[in-house]
Amino acid sequence: LVGVSGAAGSAEVSGDIIVEQASAVARALKSGEIATKAEAARRLVAGILKERMNMQSKALESRIAEQLEQDPRLAQTLERIWQRG
Repeated sequence: LVGVSGAAGSAEVSGDIIVEQASAVARALKSGEIATKAEAARRLVAGILKERMNMQSKALESRIAEQLEQDPRLAQTLERIWQRG
């Protein structure tokens, strides 16, 4: 159910933007524009933080990206994203 605020619609649009960003990062990784998967993960996290939280923090981006890569389940998800590029 969607309330008067239309929050559900906003979340869907934001989700589409994040999917587009993930695809763009994956393509850049595949083409060699981004050298490493670690850098790709950092860029993906940066895009999500900017889109969802309206914030930028290099330290936070790096910490989150490191955690994503260290968690086997999340690392596997990242690998699937990179393969789609």
